[in-house]
Amino acid sequence: MQRQCTRLRIIPASVCMTALFSVSQLSAQMESVPADDGKSMIGRNFMPRMVSTFYASDRRTISEDSPGMPYIVDEISGEWCRVRRWWIRSSELISLEAAPAYYTEQLRNGHDPLSVFCLRGHAWYERGEYQLAAFDYSDGIRISKDNEQLFRYRAKAEYAAGKTENAISDLRKAIELRPSYELSTLELAWLLSTCPDDRHRDPETALRLLATVKDATRVDPYPSRVFAAAFAAAGRWDDAVSAQEKALDGMTKKGWKENRLIPAKQRLEMFRHRKIYIDTKRTLDWHTPNRPN
Repeated sequence: MQRQCTRLRIIPASVCMTALFSVSQLSAQMESVPADDGKSMIGRNFMPRMVSTFYASDRRTISEDSPGMPYIVDEISGEWCRVRRWWIRSSELISLEAAPAYYTEQLRNGHDPLSVFCLRGHAWYERGEYQLAAFDYSDGIRISKDNEQLFRYRAKAEYAAGKTENAISDLRKAIELRPSYELSTLELAWLLSTCPDDRHRDPETALRLLATVKDATRVDPYPSRVFAAAFAAAGRWDDAVSAQEKALDGMTKKGWKENRLIPAKQRLEMFRHRKIYIDTKRTLDWHTPNRPN
């Protein structure tokens, strides 16, 4: 997932009470998670608290952006945690196990419902509770009907939950709302090229979508990965191999670790042997760091 939702407006928490889970159960869950200390945080997935700040490498300059999901801690230095190239105080992170309970409590305490639904949706998604994530994103959409990011988030959750038609509809809506944000187009093209359900695999439509992409490197450093999958699904094997080689070359020059290169190398061999790639994990997160695909 990309980044925290920007707070757009505040509405009374009473409007959102229908979305609350059993607070007593969630609170018990939150209290059962022990405080994190030092090295035990490394390699684990966390979520940000409602008030949290990411810093640049000097730990003094507030970063203009933030890491996308997942927030996996790579390094500990005193009170600081490094999540990829960003730093955040450990006190501003909450364990993935405790996050849904924490966000539910924040909703009851009057925090901006849109931000809460977005972040709690992310937490459910990271925990593999895709339908619960979709419910929260839907509540967010009811507040902000023209927020294309929420339609993208819900599409990812619905697709992971096996609801392919819903995911396609949401991605089309995201494209309609913001055609210039080409990540939505790439994600729909990826789904139509790699879907495990051949009823929804449509490489010709995927290629037509990709023909509208002008400069996808703004949202994905290596968009040729998507072109390669679409070419392969359409039986254009030479084009698929060429596009995948271009992506792999860029990843290698950028210094990607081997665990992130392996899936790309495997797909290249598949295309060379005239085999299409099927995304059995049903993920639209191929472009997200820490999710090698």
